[in-house]
Amino acid sequence: MGESMLRPYWRTLAVLAVVVFVAAWFFPVLYTPPHVPTNPNAVADVDYGWRAMLVALDPLLDPARPASVGDLFAQIASVVSGLSNLLFVAVAALLLTRSARPVAIRIEVAMWVAIAANLLWLGEATPHLAIGYYLWVVSFVILELAVHERRRVGNASGGAIVTTPPNAN
Repeated sequence: MGESMLRPYWRTLAVLAVVVFVAAWFFPVLYTPPHVPTNPNAVADVDYGWRAMLVALDPLLDPARPASVGDLFAQIASVVSGLSNLLFVAVAALLLTRSARPVAIRIEVAMWVAIAANLLWLGEATPHLAIGYYLWVVSFVILELAVHERRRVGNASGGAIVTTPPNAN
């Protein structure tokens, strides 16, 4: 009775995460008012998901020597956040195409690291973040829920999906 209600729905959660993730790329992620200096890569007042990813990957695409340890940390966090999109696609594909294999704990840990890295954009940028950013982060959380529930189902059944009808007494 104390079992999770999400357990039989891990695949639905994964699909929902993908839908939210894709939608996030088409919504504004960052609004930069005209009086605020922007990143050199920002070409408009509103950046959408794909543009924000390029900004996040800027330390890889156009490396600059960090001025301080804080700048180095910010560059590393920015790149991890940008690369988390690749992790999302790989994990979603794993969940949606390989239902018989159990999901490793390291995938769940990687998802939590990605969520933490993506939340680092909160802070100074918070007043300028738009709906696309929040949808993007929520998509990672939903996918993590799917991974977690898939792991629990896989562990409880030895890797095989076991479905039992409700009230099978």
